[in-house]
Parts: sequence; C-alpha cells; structure tokens
Amino acid sequence: PSILHSVERDTVGGKTSVSARTLPELAAKESQKLFMTLADRREKEQKKSLDIARLLDTSYSVSREWPDIRKGIESLAVDLFDTWPGSRLFIIPFAQNFALRGVPDPCETVPAVHDRLSSFALKGGSTGKAVSGAFSFAVENVPWKSGASRSVFLVTNAPIERASLEH
Repeated sequence: PSILHSVERDTVGGKTSVSARTLPELAAKESQKLFMTLADRREKEQKKSLDIARLLDTSYSVSREWPDIRKGIESLAVDLFDTWPGSRLFIIPFAQNFALRGVPDPCETVPAVHDRLSSFALKGGSTGKAVSGAFSFAVENVPWKSGASRSVFLVTNAPIERASLEH
C-alpha cells in the first residue's frame, strides 16, 4: 500500500494498493492512481495546475525496467496535461557520481516528456546517498509555480533509508 500525505495540510490525500508483475509497472500504476486523487474536487473544478518533480534514477541498474518506466511516465503525462491544463512536469535524472547542477526546464506537453526521456543515457550506479541527494536537490531547487499544487515522485530501485530523506 502507498499513502499520499500532504505536509501542508497534514492530511492523507489518498491511499492505494495495486499489483503488477514488475517493479516499474507497479510504480507507474501506483503513482498514476495516487496522482488521480492528488487534487481535491475544488482543484479539479477550478482546473488548478500541478507542478510535479519526477526524480528519475537513470543509473545502469534500472536498464531492465527502463521501457516500463518510460511508458509509465509518458502515460502519467497524458493524464496530467489533459486533466490539469497549465501543469508542469520536471524530470530530474540522478545516479551515483552524477552532479545535479540545475533543474531541467519543465515539460508542458507529452512530446516534450517523450523527448526528455529519450535524451537520457543510463549509466553509473545508484545508492541511497544518490537518492537522498536528488530528493534534497529537488526540494531546494525546483522553481515551483505560485498557486500550483506541488508533488515530488521518486522512481528508483536503489535502497532508501528513511533517515536520509528526513533532513
């Protein structure tokens, strides 16, 4: 089971439990189902835009799952841009020994998402330290749009220590 928690409101925004045959397929289904419950009725009625930072493990360790990961993110983008016009998707790649120097421009169309995902070369390894570094980088550097709902999603198969994400 996964839980979507709003830090701002200190409430649970959604819960889901899905099954899949592969880890990337599970992540895609889970995030898509949670994503659909992200905005409450008022936001949907007002068509409030969403800013999403997708932290994406681009290490060699995800190479077997890469086609499913891409498919899941592109599917999410279709729903995002169709349901919430004006939304933006920041795709932030990370891997061990990969310096995060700046936030890539946000994608605002499905073709832009496809092009961004096509530009990544999988290389290097992935560790809990790389994951926590990417998470901290996103929280501190993504230029969130004023008035947009904000979310950070993580796609990795690296081990994650809870303590490394709490600083």
